[in-house]
Amino acid sequence: MAMQLIRSDLELILAQILATETHAPLPNPSLPFGLRTVDGTSNNVDHSAYGAADQAFPRMTGPVFRQADLGTSYT
Repeated sequence: MAMQLIRSDLELILAQILATETHAPLPNPSLPFGLRTVDGTSNNVDHSAYGAADQAFPRMTGPVFRQADLGTSYT
């Protein structure tokens, strides 16, 4: 079965693309509108760098790492 689009579907897709290209603010940030950028910038309404590439991920707790099992073989 082929997917069929009507004019209003195509107009919505075009509006999302145009809004993304111009980095225009979203009319209602709680609604899923617009496209995501590849590098992750401007994907968060309040903080444009959250989730962007090469950005430190904020921690709420300190990191806890376990020692690696160096002598264990899993063959």
